[in-house]
Amino acid sequence: MDPVSLVLGIVPLLGGALKVYKSTYSKLKTFRHYSREVDRVRKHFDRQRQFFLNEIHLVLRLVLDDEALVQDMIDDGVHKKWKSLSLETAMVDCFGNNSQSLKEIIEDIGTIIDNVQKGLECFSCLDEERLQGERLKDTVKRVRDRMKISFDKSKFEKWTAELRDANNDLKLLREQMDSSSRRNLATRSS
Repeated sequence: MDPVSLVLGIVPLLGGALKVYKSTYSKLKTFRHYSREVDRVRKHFDRQRQFFLNEIHLVLRLVLDDEALVQDMIDDGVHKKWKSLSLETAMVDCFGNNSQSLKEIIEDIGTIIDNVQKGLECFSCLDEERLQGERLKDTVKRVRDRMKISFDKSKFEKWTAELRDANNDLKLLREQMDSSSRRNLATRSS
């Protein structure tokens, strides 16, 4: 099957992953006030989020020449370009037979982030303690000494390791595509 006929929905997946990463990080940032363990998890998660953002930026630069547009897309997971068929086609053209691998890596990252979000549901009891008009961050600080929340750090460490592996896979694939496209440009220029 030729790559152009594979309109896989890679681009919307990328935009969706950016949105979910952002909302999950925001929750971790709020809950970090509960304990040092949660703050450490947040730091590890944030590094993986930043590595992911950097890789997506570089993936987009393989198919888009407009740096400002790429940055706008990275900053906005609901940017209209995330629904662009022409961008999807350019992505599939660039990644060729590797398009399915790219899609699967992004899907894996989305699944892992969903698991992280489910893991954060242990903090949902804080909503019951929240006073009217009180910021959740302030609720966490107010009740952390008198409320025991079952936070399984080992699960979050496992998910962070899985994100690291997926980000490394994404980096490797992107580097291979970048190297391949540079060779193709050099061959055409000769």
